[in-house]
Amino acid sequence: MADLSPEHTESREAEVRAYPDSSEKLFDLHRLAAKLATRLGLKHALTFLDLETTGLNIYRDRIVELAFVRIEPEGAARSFTTLINPTTAIPIEATRVHGICDDDVVGAPTFVEIAPTVLGWLSESDFGGYNLTRFDLPLLRAEFERAGHSFEWEEARIIDACMIFKRMERRDLANAYRFYCAAEFEGAHAAGADVRATIEVMLGQLDHYPSLPNEVELLDALCRPYGEPER
Repeated sequence: MADLSPEHTESREAEVRAYPDSSEKLFDLHRLAAKLATRLGLKHALTFLDLETTGLNIYRDRIVELAFVRIEPEGAARSFTTLINPTTAIPIEATRVHGICDDDVVGAPTFVEIAPTVLGWLSESDFGGYNLTRFDLPLLRAEFERAGHSFEWEEARIIDACMIFKRMERRDLANAYRFYCAAEFEGAHAAGADVRATIEVMLGQLDHYPSLPNEVELLDALCRPYGEPER
């Protein structure tokens, strides 16, 4: 298991060991971090994080890989990624998404083993990511609770690129109709017209995304993360 403590990334050589990417990618990461710190006028550390998991249920599923990039106010970036043994089988459906299987995590640390180190990286930091508040942060808290630690993230400032995307790009039915049906939607907000337009949009989505499943059960599973969390 690699040493993931912040001290491990004080030198560039150590950082390359902690973050298994090429030196070119590391240089680009530092450049992007410095640019973002300047653009946002950071006053506190900002940690971007992402999890790969055994599934989408924040109460039952487990982390199999995590990655952090912590950007300090002056623009310096420290980063690491590690596989995690979830101590349970990784479903084939999850492996199809992230490519991590049971054999990959043999010998990897459990979350309990690295929880104190992870807490150290996340302490006194704001957070950034994609769909953080709906998935990554709640699941992280559940993992910390099982490991006997408290992780309260609600008081931190959070930048969620998913929420910004949804707020800045219109997601109403008229815009969906324009995108998927290549036409203007007449009669918006009349119930009958809205239902017909939604059916047309659904057909347009199935045509537009060949990877979308053609089964209600699978589409239900795809949509479920955006509703209430499962228990």
